[in-house]
Amino acid sequence: VIATQAKKSRDSRRLADMRTIQKALDQAYLVDGEYPSPGDMYGHNDCGWAASTGADYMFSLVRRNLLEASPRDPLNRPGSGCHSSNVFNYKYYRYGSGGNGCPFNRGPHYVLGLETTETNIDQRGQFGKGVCGRDWASGGDMGGGGWVTGRFENPE
Repeated sequence: VIATQAKKSRDSRRLADMRTIQKALDQAYLVDGEYPSPGDMYGHNDCGWAASTGADYMFSLVRRNLLEASPRDPLNRPGSGCHSSNVFNYKYYRYGSGGNGCPFNRGPHYVLGLETTETNIDQRGQFGKGVCGRDWASGGDMGGGGWVTGRFENPE
């Protein structure tokens, strides 16, 4: 019972961190007119994604005082390769216009997610199944068991 409560508590924190990061990304968008590129976010490079296992994850948002500190997964455990399983970290990527089969007129979009969750939470977030014909949460980018959110720069 205690182990289950600890897992639920860590997943609650993960979702709260996702909301905090998303608010900071929205503030950056309001100032710059675009979301930051993964290269501006530093962190561990997980196949091009900025990942929270790196020392400077979300650096550009912290440097600009949009985040107090870089949120980290409570376990913050990297994988052994691209999109490994049993990995606990946060990931961010910004795709260009038309990326992943998304409509070009929607402009660039970012994907922010949890590599893995410990309980049965809604894995789709706000950007999950069906966006651009892709299942983002269960697909390879989040290791098959994650939670994903994101936004387009040109909303419908």
